Amino acid sequence: MERVYRTDLKLLRYFLAVAEELHFGRAAARLNMSQPPLSIHIKELENQLGTQLFIRHSRSVVLTHAGKILMEESRRLLVNANNVLARVEQIGRGEAGRIELGVVGTAMWGRMRPGYAAIP
Repeated sequence: MERVYRTDLKLLRYFLAVAEELHFGRAAARLNMSQPPLSIHIKELENQLGTQLFIRHSRSVVLTHAGKILMEESRRLLVNANNVLARVEQIGRGEAGRIELGVVGTAMWGRMRPGYAAIP
């Protein structure tokens, strides 16, 4: 059976910030949080995945091979997640969706034509 990961999208956003900045302090500032909790979250993600994502140096970090792969895939995943949520939000506001109309007889079609033409 395939393993089901319980990683929060927030952890992937944190990871991506560090991966793009290559520095925990700058990533923490970008995320409006302090550095120690960010480090804890990244360590939690590494523990969940069972692999090191960064090689840590005193003033910077470097992505491992696994980190590079996760960075590429996280970008795609977060864009897709955002698109899904935006689409559902539009549907909730009535701005998107599909309407199917069925008409029995030509008498009804004459009354529905103006409204049907107004639908984008």
